Amino acid sequence: MKWINVATIILGLSTIFYLSYNTYFGWNLEPHSVAEVWCDIISQGSYKLACILFLSPLVGWYVDFIESHEKKMKDQELAKELNNKVD
Repeated sequence: MKWINVATIILGLSTIFYLSYNTYFGWNLEPHSVAEVWCDIISQGSYKLACILFLSPLVGWYVDFIESHEKKMKDQELAKELNNKVD
């Protein structure tokens, strides 16, 4: 949850930054100065970072799910082996 809170803050700040620099430079389709290009790069990078931070907990949850599923499958195989030995 810590990463989601950080990503939310980054997303909010980048949206404020995006709106403010586009208001200052104008809502042009193509950048008209080097400063506007750098602002575009910073804005896009911060949005990408926020997306990565939002999705990173999903990877941990997926790994935990796979590990628990593998453990459950091993337990079932051991139970089958024990039942076969008893019979």
